[in-house]
Amino acid sequence: MVQARPWQPGYVVTYALQVTEVDPITKNVLSVVCCMCKYHGRELTLGAVRKRKQTHKFKFWSGPWHIDLMLQHNKEQHPLKWAEYEALSQGEKKVFYATLISHNNALYRYFKIDGDVLEFVLSRSIVDIIIGKLMFRPDDELAEIEDEDPDIIVVSRSAKIAKLRRHAMSLFKANDDVDDDESRAYKVEIKIVKRFQLAIQFVSAGMSFKQVAVAIGHVQRTLSSAKLIGINDHIIGQYIRVFIAVTIQKIAFLL
Repeated sequence: MVQARPWQPGYVVTYALQVTEVDPITKNVLSVVCCMCKYHGRELTLGAVRKRKQTHKFKFWSGPWHIDLMLQHNKEQHPLKWAEYEALSQGEKKVFYATLISHNNALYRYFKIDGDVLEFVLSRSIVDIIIGKLMFRPDDELAEIEDEDPDIIVVSRSAKIAKLRRHAMSLFKANDDVDDDESRAYKVEIKIVKRFQLAIQFVSAGMSFKQVAVAIGHVQRTLSSAKLIGINDHIIGQYIRVFIAVTIQKIAFLL
């Protein structure tokens, strides 16, 4: 272990830290938190054999300051985000965490995503009106696929829009387990949970659907994980529609 060093203000930017406690008299820094834990959460360890459940707790540091341990934590717990952060300029690093939401305050943290399959039950009004109509803009959808998908051959604009809508809403299935219960009219089953979780995390970090698809592809090749194969920006869009629908339903239950 490298010998402990006195606190340096530059550690905040260099190691992505945030000061959490300062001595009121001496003004010495007493405690800091890992920004990557706070704003992104610990990254998934796909394929790894774990004896204990992966923690979602933030990593705090207090003096004496061992910068080697800080660096080791970032590389082991946040390898992708740390590589992205290191590639930034000094100026970009200083503002990187200025507007992000704490990981523990992000809505996706309250989804139960520890199982092999995710199942959601959703109300008809949320799916049909908010997701199917308000969130579906035909002009935007048509512009997105223009000159990109030669397989979409339809005889009219309305037929093309109908096909795009069916594709966008394909994860929402009629819930045959209930009769005339509008609050449980639809169900969604996510069979590749880790891929869903990665998609939500990357989109919440500000990445576009296409960027997320590329990033998950990199993760798949790096980890040789067959479960992550086959992702594209259209699937990311389907996942985000599900995420928004579930989030709105959770908020509705609280009101």
